[in-house]
Amino acid sequence: MTAVGGDAPILAGLLSACVPFVAGWPLSGLSPRVFRSSLVSRLAMAWLLGAAWCGVLALAASRVAGLPMRRTTLLPIVVLPLVLWAFGRTRDLGFVRPRRPSHPGVVAGVVAAATGGLLVLGALSWPVFDWDGRMTWSPLARLVRMERTATPSALTDPWAWTSHPRYPPLVALVQVTGLEIVSAPEDERSGRAVHPLFFVSFLAILFRAVRALSRSPGAAAIATSLASSTPFLAFETHGGAAGAFSDMPLAALLGAALAVVLLGRAGIRTGAVAGLLLAAAVLTKNEGLPLALWLLLAAAALAAAGLRACPGPARRARFRRVVLTAVPIALLVGSSVLLLEAFRDPIPNRYDEDYGAVLANARLEPLVMAKKAASVLPLLLAELTRVRYWGLLWPLLGFLAVLFPRALSGRAAFSAAALLAGPLGLGFVVYSIHWDPLGLADTTLNRFLVQGSFGAFLLLGLLLAAGLRRPLPGPPPKTVP
Repeated sequence: MTAVGGDAPILAGLLSACVPFVAGWPLSGLSPRVFRSSLVSRLAMAWLLGAAWCGVLALAASRVAGLPMRRTTLLPIVVLPLVLWAFGRTRDLGFVRPRRPSHPGVVAGVVAAATGGLLVLGALSWPVFDWDGRMTWSPLARLVRMERTATPSALTDPWAWTSHPRYPPLVALVQVTGLEIVSAPEDERSGRAVHPLFFVSFLAILFRAVRALSRSPGAAAIATSLASSTPFLAFETHGGAAGAFSDMPLAALLGAALAVVLLGRAGIRTGAVAGLLLAAAVLTKNEGLPLALWLLLAAAALAAAGLRACPGPARRARFRRVVLTAVPIALLVGSSVLLLEAFRDPIPNRYDEDYGAVLANARLEPLVMAKKAASVLPLLLAELTRVRYWGLLWPLLGFLAVLFPRALSGRAAFSAAALLAGPLGLGFVVYSIHWDPLGLADTTLNRFLVQGSFGAFLLLGLLLAAGLRRPLPGPPPKTVP
């Protein structure tokens, strides 16, 4: 099947991008009930969990078991969740009967589907144009598929020039898994549909999370529609969903993990789902590990506050549930850190960020670091108010926060603010020690905003819900005697 480009691998690309659904559908049966009760949100959660499963297990198969990255290895990984559920509980395997969607939900779904469809068609029809995608992410997937290993010789050979050879490889492994299973052609466009599908999953989970937390389908529809049409988030190739960067996959994984923790009942199932998503985030970008730890710190603070508010007997039961949630998260995130080190171990660090050298040569005097961080603030303000990148998102968010400050006092708002602040805080830490903070910020600041964008739109939805619930000013209604 061809597209406007003449030879675009549309069918092979779509089939390979759907492979994570196979592994993810049974895994989505472990997700919170609020996501299982809607077909769209369950499909989104299934795709993200399937991508996380395929990427993490493919890396483990290659680096731990030494298995080749071909169909004979990858197909069992994909079907293993189905086999486990076939011999275990099957109650959550079947498709749920779709509930009648609300009118705001239909509108948001149409906007998101139109944006996602355009992005998928563009990804499968045109080659990669963004710099890092062309120099790092797409070559990594092709090299892995060519040599059947997660650590091809172009990465391990110290004399080979490779851009960012030690970058976490999860997105490339998800692409290779799908491409190998459907025997897609050797075309860099074949695996590109995974990036738009990360964004579509981001939107579906955002809608469900805002609706469940705010009880306002209107607020959820507005927030999701704005996210679907935000220029940088959706259509930018240098960090947005239209490119081949890993910022949007990281944003989707972190946002889904946050939504699972907020809406799931404390226990092993919630911990397993959130842990798998966070483990995948660790293997998606260098920022994945510190941001995952930051979210876990925020969750621990909320759990501690909840424990203090409970009376004695209830506190002990709640503490047990918190521990049951934390154990699988700790095991999965810890395992992903070990996997990442196993991936990087045979790869010499060259043509990449040497954080140890940067830190060793940096001036760490508090005044110097403060001046460097402060020099980036005007650029941050300019980017937040750049309409052609972010529309009116950030001014609207600030305006609504002033009007409805009480909406920012809850558990959900605290978690969303933590997700938004985490990437920005990490960025400013890096800027404060880098020798050229403005030059680095010019190319990375908007990408940090993308990484925390789920938190921004979740906050926006909570604030919009507060505004929609507030009665309009005017004379009191007339009473009928």
